[in-house]
Amino acid sequence: MDFDNIPNMVVPGNYDSFINGELPHYFGNEHPIILFDDLGGFDSSLNNKVINYLKSVNCNKPIATEYIISDEMKKLWSPLDISVSVDLKNNADLKYNHGYTTHPEIQYDNFLCSFNNSINHGRELLTSSLKKFGLFDETYCSKYFKSGEFYLWRILQDIKSTNVVCTKFFTHNNEFLSNDFVFKNNGWDFELESSEPYGFTMMRKNIYNLEHKLTQSFVHLVSESKSHSYYPFITEKFLYSIITRGLFVTYGQPHWHSHVEKYYGFKKYDKIFDYSFDEIKNPMERVVSLISMVHKFSLLSVDDWNDLYQMESDTIEYNYDHYFSNGYLKQMRKYE
Repeated sequence: MDFDNIPNMVVPGNYDSFINGELPHYFGNEHPIILFDDLGGFDSSLNNKVINYLKSVNCNKPIATEYIISDEMKKLWSPLDISVSVDLKNNADLKYNHGYTTHPEIQYDNFLCSFNNSINHGRELLTSSLKKFGLFDETYCSKYFKSGEFYLWRILQDIKSTNVVCTKFFTHNNEFLSNDFVFKNNGWDFELESSEPYGFTMMRKNIYNLEHKLTQSFVHLVSESKSHSYYPFITEKFLYSIITRGLFVTYGQPHWHSHVEKYYGFKKYDKIFDYSFDEIKNPMERVVSLISMVHKFSLLSVDDWNDLYQMESDTIEYNYDHYFSNGYLKQMRKYE
């Protein structure tokens, strides 16, 4: 596929135009409809505005998406002829680190790193909770956005949550919330994001700026796109740790880790991490459970971290080889 010039590709900037019926020519040719990126995510009932629109107009064309579609979603999306395009997903997010050859030595000087780029509810929750738990180290954690003191109530309303008690686990420090935290040296380079269409090079080049933060940190807490959504959308971000032979856990959508294991073939680090948080649907409760699980490791010594790392060495090497051997592609193609 030539991903620079694909007919009928619906990109994020065109979602609203598409569902407002302003792109009728997408239906008047022989090409399939290509749904690029996360489609704005899914609500708690697994509704999505783009998919709902396609169902409403009785679309009978083949539809390709980046989402791997579970049996449950196939039933919900019936009778649409929709399937994952592994080539689309690989070209959009996954393949661009096959040329990565450097590997700084694992040498712990820090407990946790987390890179939080553009603002969304999930990243607001994650960074705020990290701050509340005392885990937001400005040398190793970024927050490239400002929110403000009323952000929690806005999120509660938007995700239709009634769990006000849960808000005690998020900072109310307005000085933190209303400021961004950008790495001053060896950090994210925004100039690299626009060098190819659709941001394809963002991960590929910025890994060289972030690799030392990863290899100096015991755990990388991955900040997934649309982590406040309700159906897993997998991006390149967890690969930061895979290719630098590190440990990671992800604040993603419910069942994110089991989804990555089943459909992409990457193993969990379940000798040391408790993944029960991954089953929690409410995004606020899920991030609190996740950070509570991780926090206990912060109380250990560097020697303890190294011992835990060694306990997962077989899984770390398996995931590394699984990526560079294209094993994840073979696994994904079973579900095309």
